[in-house]
Amino acid sequence: MVKEHGRKWKQIGEILERTDINVRDKYRHIGEEKSEKRSKFWTVKELTKLVKEIAKATDVKLLKNRKEMRKEIEERGEELDESSIRLGSSQQRVRNTANIDANMKFLISHIDYEGLNKLSHLSIPWTDIAEKMSSKSKDDCKNKWTQ
Repeated sequence: MVKEHGRKWKQIGEILERTDINVRDKYRHIGEEKSEKRSKFWTVKELTKLVKEIAKATDVKLLKNRKEMRKEIEERGEELDESSIRLGSSQQRVRNTANIDANMKFLISHIDYEGLNKLSHLSIPWTDIAEKMSSKSKDDCKNKWTQ
């Protein structure tokens, strides 16, 4: 919307049914430097990178069968992404695992739940992780992980 309307926060706020201050602050918080590359859709490679960065930052093993995972991403990555896109951007937060997209199903199948349990007691440095993700903000990363 900033591309279309410029920094007319009041106008954008009216469209989004938010206050101008809320819109401006959210735009600043998300990070203008990543706004050109930013997309709501998470590719399977981005999801995998997010988990790897969390694992690295917390020193907790979160993925199992990494060689198989890498091979499957090389072979089926585009297919998984396309399937996830087709499922629709209409789904925001999903709480029922039966309704998640192909990328999330793939990732979940490679999660090491013992490591995940250890992680539940640790603090995750979202700002550091977002710096390593080229097209996602701190909020994007945290929200995707929470989802």
